[in-house]
Amino acid sequence: MNAYLVRTTKAQKDALDLQIARFVYSSNSAFRVVEDPQFIKIFDIARPGSDYKPPNKDKVGNDLLDKVYTEEFEKCTAGFESTTVCLSLDGWSNVCNDPIVCTSITTESGKIMLLDTIDTSAHAHTAEYLLSIAESSILKVQNQFKAKVGSVVTDNAANVAKMRRDLSVNYPNILTYGCSSHLLNLLIQDFQIPGVKANLIQIVKYFRNNHFAAAKYKQTDAPKLTLPSDVRWNSFVDCLECYVKNWPVIMTICEENRLEIDTSVQNLVLNMALKRNCEDLLARMKPIAVALDKLQKNNSTIADTTEEWKKLEEELDSKNLPNQFKSAFAKRKDQALTSAHFLANIIHPVYLGRKLTDNEKLEAMQFAAEKSEACPEFLAVVLAFRGQTAPFLSAYFSEATTSRLSAFDWWKSFRADIPEDALKIVNQFMTASSSTAGLERLFSAFGIVHSDLRNRLGTEKAAKLVFLLGALRKEKQEKKPTQKS
Repeated sequence: MNAYLVRTTKAQKDALDLQIARFVYSSNSAFRVVEDPQFIKIFDIARPGSDYKPPNKDKVGNDLLDKVYTEEFEKCTAGFESTTVCLSLDGWSNVCNDPIVCTSITTESGKIMLLDTIDTSAHAHTAEYLLSIAESSILKVQNQFKAKVGSVVTDNAANVAKMRRDLSVNYPNILTYGCSSHLLNLLIQDFQIPGVKANLIQIVKYFRNNHFAAAKYKQTDAPKLTLPSDVRWNSFVDCLECYVKNWPVIMTICEENRLEIDTSVQNLVLNMALKRNCEDLLARMKPIAVALDKLQKNNSTIADTTEEWKKLEEELDSKNLPNQFKSAFAKRKDQALTSAHFLANIIHPVYLGRKLTDNEKLEAMQFAAEKSEACPEFLAVVLAFRGQTAPFLSAYFSEATTSRLSAFDWWKSFRADIPEDALKIVNQFMTASSSTAGLERLFSAFGIVHSDLRNRLGTEKAAKLVFLLGALRKEKQEKKPTQKS
């Protein structure tokens, strides 16, 4: 019988077990899939006569999970030594309604990596407790990765804002600030006109959920109407834009089917005051939505933040907004932009602080002077940059040059010409993320992994699976062959 048996060495079995585990984590499959008879049959067909048996669900969900997670974590953090990263901190509630606080880091290349996931059920979210989480993550980056946290970005809740102030006292060399995407989303809410959102939702829900109205709308081939979601930024603007664009279609359906369409919905659709309010809101909110989309990108920095807020200010000024909206904008802009934002914009090789006011430039340079207390050469480097004197010759600022390099890479090209400590400070500004949007996207991945069907995973195991879901899928995308044109 031995002649007909394909022997599997221990090394082969370990390799097969690990690959099966990677498949499970990458595809977000349940651990029990490895015990499914149809899955096991694959190996009977692929390796007839083999003595290999796939690992059971307990091994996939424990030993192999720990091993693959450790391997991938080490792979992802390789090369972090001496780099500068941005730390993000935010909280949410998982499928079991447990309060979770997560931290992530954004690397110099713009890659987002989940760092810590803490179930905070036994703790109140005081500034002091959140500070301990932030400091623990900072030390982890320093001690485990041998990297440096150059900046910390969080949402703008009062307890978190206090935590940032306390953190800046304990770590004066770290930049701390609030998430601009969050503030732009709040600005959209500030710009609301009472009653419009509720009426709009009533119309959209009717044309999505009523069988007759939905069928008539579908026959027109118009784009599907969207509903606003509290957890998806810009969704209300998307809802407004879709409704305004397709209002003629909706109005025609109401006019041609008066007996079938609900009277209250008809009245709302034909209410010209509501339609004009929707158009006015869209005109005000669309520029905010465009800025928000830009600042949600992984590689968006606080230099970009300043530029987008200044552009937005110019655009909204041209619309002659009522004073209440001007005041709301001024409040959110003041919350979003700090001295660090202004200085980052000034030393950006494309922006050069052109849109800043004289007072903002002065504030930025005073901040640069403060930074020079730790590195005396830094202020001299900034002044040389602004004056475009050696080594920053004017030719290096041409569009042909700056369009081909990120701001971070542009500055790195001068590493042989400026002091190392000064370049490290510049790196802080060039790697400081605009927002916590990257971490918010990880929360979405948590929702996919730690779902209603897998609600017993536990926080620690779910966090490992979320990390692997991103790491292994990224690996798959990198290995995907490029198509020939």
